[in-house]
Amino acid sequence: MSRNLACIFTPSETLLGHYVSLLEAFSKGESFVQRFPDINAVQKDYIELYIKRVGEFSSFIHDFPFGQEDTKGIKNEFKIRGPFGPGLMLEPDQRGTIVGITCGTGVVLFLDLAMYLLRMSIYKLGRARKKTYQIFGNESFDRLNDKSFKLILFSSFKESAQVLARPLFQALHDISQKYMLNNFEYHLRISENGDPRWDEQTFRQHVPLDAKKVVIFGPYGAEDSIREMLKKIGVKDKQFHRV
Repeated sequence: MSRNLACIFTPSETLLGHYVSLLEAFSKGESFVQRFPDINAVQKDYIELYIKRVGEFSSFIHDFPFGQEDTKGIKNEFKIRGPFGPGLMLEPDQRGTIVGITCGTGVVLFLDLAMYLLRMSIYKLGRARKKTYQIFGNESFDRLNDKSFKLILFSSFKESAQVLARPLFQALHDISQKYMLNNFEYHLRISENGDPRWDEQTFRQHVPLDAKKVVIFGPYGAEDSIREMLKKIGVKDKQFHRV
């Protein structure tokens, strides 16, 4: 059996814990005495796959007896090939605005980029304060054009308990707004809270018509309706980017 699945970078709980510490220290205006751990120090010698049970194939994987032997004494296993697909395809000196519109778990597509923007933002602010924020050792922050790049992220969930990476995205949004970095916006919608559905007016207010890329990641039906609304406000076909 062969099947293509979307595979997206998701940080370990240990790594996210370091980010929580980073945000707490920054909010207090503290300089970092200890070096923020090198990413290699918190990675494992194996990968973990988080697969959401949403249909026939993912349910098959959830119920599969991994590690057990069949009648011929052969261990049950899967072979994974990849990664495939274009990803976000950002240039090293990417300029302009990237718009991400996601539903549910689709938001993790932007998690790695948001984490980089957060580190870059704190590095810039620390440099302006003449403080040393040692983040990921000697990591270079010359990727992306820090004067013109911006990520606008829309994230929609049915319930509050389902919201992913909210503290990270909200912290980056707050830092961008408070210190006028203008490199990130976070628009969260939760159905159970009675938040209104995104409509043409929502996108007209928050989506610049000169956006370099518009990425929609969610259920097929939702993707189609969102794409049609964006076209009505003036977004062109060439601006849509499929991942």
